Amino acid sequence: MRLASWPLALQGPDGLWSVYVEEPDTGADTSGSAGIAAGQALGHRLGLLPVEALEYFI
Repeated sequence: MRLASWPLALQGPDGLWSVYVEEPDTGADTSGSAGIAAGQALGHRLGLLPVEALEYFI
C-alpha cells in the first residue's frame, strides 16, 4: 500500500499527474496518468489495495 499511495500524494487537482510527477509546472501527462490509474485499479481488483483507495481514482 505504501508504494501505491506515493503517486496519489502527487496527483494534481484535475486528477492527472504531471510529466515529471514531482514538478507540477511541467503540465499534465495523460498517458502516464492512465497508466498510474490502471495500475491502481488492477491492484484493487487483485485485492492488493483496500476499498478506501478507490476514492482517489473514481
